[in-house]
Amino acid sequence: MNEFQQTFVCSIASNMAQELINQPVDTSSALSPIEQATALMEKQMNDTLPGFFQKMGIDAPEAVWGPSVYIDAEKDFSLNTQNNTYTATATNTMVVFKTGANNYTLAIAGTKATSVFDAVTEDGSVLITKKWPYGIPQGMNPKISNGTSIGVGILLTQMTDPVQGNNIAGYLKSIDNATNVITITGHSLGGALAPALALALFGSASNLGYNFSQKAQVFATAGPDVGNKDYYSYYSSSFKPTGATNGVSWQQYNQKIWNSLDVVPQAWANLSVINTIYQSNGLNTPDYVKCIIRVASAALIFDNYYSMDPDKKGQFTAKYVTPSDTPGYDCGTCAANLPTGLCDFVAEMLYQHIAAYSVEFGIPVLPSAIKPCSTATELYAKKICGCGIIK
Repeated sequence: MNEFQQTFVCSIASNMAQELINQPVDTSSALSPIEQATALMEKQMNDTLPGFFQKMGIDAPEAVWGPSVYIDAEKDFSLNTQNNTYTATATNTMVVFKTGANNYTLAIAGTKATSVFDAVTEDGSVLITKKWPYGIPQGMNPKISNGTSIGVGILLTQMTDPVQGNNIAGYLKSIDNATNVITITGHSLGGALAPALALALFGSASNLGYNFSQKAQVFATAGPDVGNKDYYSYYSSSFKPTGATNGVSWQQYNQKIWNSLDVVPQAWANLSVINTIYQSNGLNTPDYVKCIIRVASAALIFDNYYSMDPDKKGQFTAKYVTPSDTPGYDCGTCAANLPTGLCDFVAEMLYQHIAAYSVEFGIPVLPSAIKPCSTATELYAKKICGCGIIK
């Protein structure tokens, strides 16, 4: 594998934190139930990483910081006091791998399908934008979505290494060396958080006071556009795109890497593309989805989201796969209860957002636990943006 493939594997690895369901509380422990959940989730993830890298066909890099897990106490943790058990899912996960003598990969997990906080807040809180809080170059006014602002704050202040006890900035400072290269990576939600975290820590106007001497670069994939034009300008001036290696669009740093058939990177700057994204392949966007796009676009009109890749230099076109041929396809069990074409659309959307990147990058595609039927049913049940019953 080349360095970009290895970085993507590390990015995928950061998503290995597993949900804990009806886990017994250890009443003899000095830790609170949510602290127990965090510690157990971190240990389980650390134990599964060697096997994951083996399946990917590479030697497991050392996890030198983390895995660190943050669980939102209100939305992603529940305690059953009657039988003294808890259910918990990871809100955010982050880990640093040592991937060479002087190379480190900081990987940030994407959205957890079981995380309410991710869906509602970090992904979904986009109707309010916040002034960039970590130092602003003169003459600029960068803004980011409220959800991304909250997410970066969690990465910086709420997450620590389970053994060392230091936060990510403290760890990077402890290994600060001009010969070190730090690659910050993430996919989906992680693809939005990775550039933002890099900018907070290493941006040219960063006000966090670390003044690192080491080099930082970003490999962010499938991320939505979460900032305005000044945010893009500040980021691209702080992290200049390296340009495609051998003409391969995804083999470059500091550039948004995205699949043109992926719905997620069209948010929030280019939502209208989703209306016809698979039309040339014979799959129409369902009216229910078009309703969501129409209402969301109207709500976002004053937020001025701007593409992190306006010239599409980091875009690639993956192969369209007939929905019924996508991994985990199960629409036959629910399609009759949903708007026409919704489950097939979701099947294609999930494939292009997840598996298509592994296929394009030449990485083994792991069996997917995502089922289009349950995802489409949940999407429809929420009546997002006030869009009602559309058959």
